[in-house]
Amino acid sequence: RYLPDAVHSALAQQGVDVEVIVVDDRSTDDSRRVADRLAACHPEVRVISNQENLGHVRSFNVGWEASIGEFTVKLDADDLLAPDALGRAVALFEAHPSVGLVYGHPRHFASDHPPAARVDALRWVVWRGEDWLMERCRLGVSAITNPEMVLRSSLLRQSGPMDPSVAYAPDMEIALRLATISDIGYIEGADQALHREHADSMSETDGAGLLVDLQARRAAFERALGVRRDSAEFRDRARAGLAREALRVASAAGD
Repeated sequence: RYLPDAVHSALAQQGVDVEVIVVDDRSTDDSRRVADRLAACHPEVRVISNQENLGHVRSFNVGWEASIGEFTVKLDADDLLAPDALGRAVALFEAHPSVGLVYGHPRHFASDHPPAARVDALRWVVWRGEDWLMERCRLGVSAITNPEMVLRSSLLRQSGPMDPSVAYAPDMEIALRLATISDIGYIEGADQALHREHADSMSETDGAGLLVDLQARRAAFERALGVRRDSAEFRDRARAGLAREALRVASAAGD
């Protein structure tokens, strides 16, 4: 029921040529029919149907491998891109060729109708990938929930697809991995995405729970940092950050 809004939020982006690939992962409702209707009305939309249920990570990889765009966004069917989000991200990419990932603020909402996206005075922040990565390790958390993350496709092809073994934190894992080979850009002062919260979302069903979240973050750090030769310092810092977070959560539960 949310798919048309998600697709239209991508098609409405200004200043960029958008290719929308909808991957139907053997859905059991009328999602395929809805997707086909969107493709019939919009030549920018293409539908791919999996022959078997692959899960959300492998399904993203199927769509990404079929894409031809210079930049890539993983847009879940219940989320939306904020107006002009892609144009803002591409402008940062073009100004800073060393940047492999751009993200911004995701506005979360639980109402039937998405709120108006915030657009204030804009400012760019660009970090060295290593500095951004070390800060993620220190805190033990990801700064990204998706779909406010835009990836440079050439670097995604260089580093490899999303990792299906990190089922509940694939966005975090690919962000950490790209930070090992590129700089990271942030758009400050605007909402880059609208993240819908509802009872049927994965974060409220299969991926719910503090322990699941901590284990997913640990897996994301372990997989992403494994590609670095000097991974020991980063891994130790990430484990310490996760341990502090686990202790904080356990203490709060005890209280």
